[in-house]
Amino acid sequence: MPKDDRFGISFNANDDSKYLMFGPNAKNDNKYNLLAEEWKQKYGVVTYGGERWTTPASSAFATLYIQYSGHETNKYHSRVEQGRSVGKH
Repeated sequence: MPKDDRFGISFNANDDSKYLMFGPNAKNDNKYNLLAEEWKQKYGVVTYGGERWTTPASSAFATLYIQYSGHETNKYHSRVEQGRSVGKH
C-alpha cells in the first residue's frame, strides 16, 4: 500500500513487480478503480512490471472488491483465481 487510500495489487504469484494500482474514484462513488499515470480520451497509461502499457479508457472503471472479516451479515459469492491471495497484513 503506497498510500493510505491506494492499493498495489499483484495477480502474479511469482513477480511482485507486476502489480496494478487501485484507488478511490470520486466519479464512481469512491469505489476503488484502476489508477493510471494518465487518462486520455481513448486510453490510459499504466505501469506493470516496470514497463508502461496502454489500456482502453473503459478500464478506468475496473473496480477492486475486497472481502474482509467483520461483515458476516453480507453474503458474497466469489471465485478464487490461481495466483496469490490478497489480505490485510
